[in-house]
Amino acid sequence: MATIDPADEAQLFATIDRWVEREVAPRVKEFDHADKWPAEIVEQMKELGLFGATVSPDYGGLGLPATTYAQIVMKVSAVWMAITGIFNSHLMLALAVEKFGTEPQRRHWLPKFASGEVRGGLALTEPNAGTDLQAIRMTARREGGDYVINGTKTWITNGVYGTCFAVLVKTDPEAKPAHRGMSLFLCEKGPGFTVGRKLKKLGYKSIDSAELVFDNFEVNASRLIGGEEGKGKRSDDYEARAARRVTMTVALTGLAIFARAACRVMLRTFTMKHFSSARSTRCSISSAFSRITSDTSEMMSALARSSIRFSRNERLFDLLRNVRLLRTSAMS
Repeated sequence: MATIDPADEAQLFATIDRWVEREVAPRVKEFDHADKWPAEIVEQMKELGLFGATVSPDYGGLGLPATTYAQIVMKVSAVWMAITGIFNSHLMLALAVEKFGTEPQRRHWLPKFASGEVRGGLALTEPNAGTDLQAIRMTARREGGDYVINGTKTWITNGVYGTCFAVLVKTDPEAKPAHRGMSLFLCEKGPGFTVGRKLKKLGYKSIDSAELVFDNFEVNASRLIGGEEGKGKRSDDYEARAARRVTMTVALTGLAIFARAACRVMLRTFTMKHFSSARSTRCSISSAFSRITSDTSEMMSALARSSIRFSRNERLFDLLRNVRLLRTSAMS
């Protein structure tokens, strides 16, 4: 399990806090309202090492423990949720290579991922296959030393500005069960691999979600993650790991946004003349805020425990359930 010296962790957190306050907070409203991709912020995240936050130091990453990474996600999400998706989706791409790739693949790709030189994400979802990944239709057909990929992926995070993706395909569409015929490829944009369109969203803006189109896209066999077709068990393991990280990130961002919103509501309430002059109202609000603070502290403790379970490959769906319970409690 990854570890970090407490002094180094404190220094890292202080650096993140200063960056969020000075560079991120002043830009949120402008970029989010315009649904504008934050190029300058992305370059700063590269300098901070966030694109290699959980990548092993052996390959140029920071190698942060899950608990440390979880707190970074919370600190950033509390101010601007969207940009955490830019590096978190990228880190799931790195996870696929680090956990299931061959050693030559790790040596070649992970330093580039960790530095942010090459950025991307996961390409799993298709128009007719969301949570049921065994229903995907994208295929990869072997032709000599290459594979030819055809199909469409949709709602792919970093799809417009990312350049490399871990793409889930069927190398044997007839396999039973289906996952035994599924494989992951590292695909870089090029002839036959294009962005169909950027997808509009009601929220979670500034981070690009796109449709990716593969039309007779040729990829060398050396880009097959793990080096062998149809690693059903590995595909299952990776999907489970990816699901755990997504679950943890959703829970973290939800908790961070809730905590910040509660603080802003309290500040606004006590500075409004109507509420500030009514003692009974102030007492009622103070009581509610104390309860929310207590619940949030409990969630922080649950977060720490769940982050450790994440690093041990245990399930994290209890954390999502706790976030829902916290939200329900705060609204009651």
